[in-house]
Amino acid sequence: MLFLFVWSCQNDVSTTHNSTQEQQATPVSTQSSNVGVKPSAPTNFVGEITLAAEQKTVKAGESFCMELKVANFQGILSTQYTLSWDPGVLEFEAIQSFKLPYMDQQDFGLPLTVNGKLTCVWIDDSLKGVSLPDGSSMYEICFVANPAAGGKTSPVEFVEKPTPFESVNLREKLLEIKPINGSVSVQ
Repeated sequence: MLFLFVWSCQNDVSTTHNSTQEQQATPVSTQSSNVGVKPSAPTNFVGEITLAAEQKTVKAGESFCMELKVANFQGILSTQYTLSWDPGVLEFEAIQSFKLPYMDQQDFGLPLTVNGKLTCVWIDDSLKGVSLPDGSSMYEICFVANPAAGGKTSPVEFVEKPTPFESVNLREKLLEIKPINGSVSVQ
């Protein structure tokens, strides 16, 4: 779980500041009972959240934004996923209008947008959990429709590569992500 991983990393960082004497005095075991054991994929979801992209029709060459909305978003500590589209039809322009607390540009991986992928990893830094009414927007993603893409449609999909689906609630339980994919038709 992302939240637990972050907490674990923070604890690991705080323990790395031991003095050299303490590090030398601490015995290190070279045996592990988990060697060769692969963790299994989590299947113990306690509920689900819905992430939804809009359906749009735009003109070739037009700049536009689409909202990414949620449902069942109650007491959420973190969520992550990848958004995907056809870069031959849509050119990424920006992300804006953040509605989740602590969400900003740093929660997104922008380098893959030229390949039609936007990664997102958001964490409620207050650790109090965030709730949004059904149909609320998390943020907007903005594109320019390729001037040569008239008559084409690009899906706008929530996918698990390179950033897999994960959502954690206030009780630190995994929630399944139910994606509702959108699309953009270019006239």
